Amino acid sequence: MKFSGREDISAPSAVVFQQLTDYDTHERAAMRRGVQVRRIDGLAETGIGMTWSTKVRFRGRARHMTVELIEIINDEILVYRLDGSGLAGTFSLDLLALSPRKTRVAVALEFKPKNLTGRLLMQSLRILKPNLNRRFQARIRETARVLSGLPPENIS
Repeated sequence: MKFSGREDISAPSAVVFQQLTDYDTHERAAMRRGVQVRRIDGLAETGIGMTWSTKVRFRGRARHMTVELIEIINDEILVYRLDGSGLAGTFSLDLLALSPRKTRVAVALEFKPKNLTGRLLMQSLRILKPNLNRRFQARIRETARVLSGLPPENIS
């Protein structure tokens, strides 16, 4: 199952990259949304190998996911590996400088089942895909607004 979207941000790509790699801020934002996040690597600086253990309630069950930063290309592309709760996948952020003051961010999230539990979860996600896709697009839009220096909208 794949979700993707893109948004334009009114900020230079170097600033957008710096904000996207401000992981302390992102961890706090996830916790405010009810996600339990714990950093499990020993790295002192941002780089390949950064790993987080997460837990979120979805469809009445606690779902565990390990997120690992596996690739950084020229301060333009970030790729993460996702693994847990019967699913595995990738999450990528691709920055494209449209002008000195404008950046396009392309976001892609792809999941595949690892076992029978994952296949069952994927079946329920397929039914919910239109709603999940709408929420995914709204989250990208909200993040773009915040990175552009605008106040966030209220979305769920």
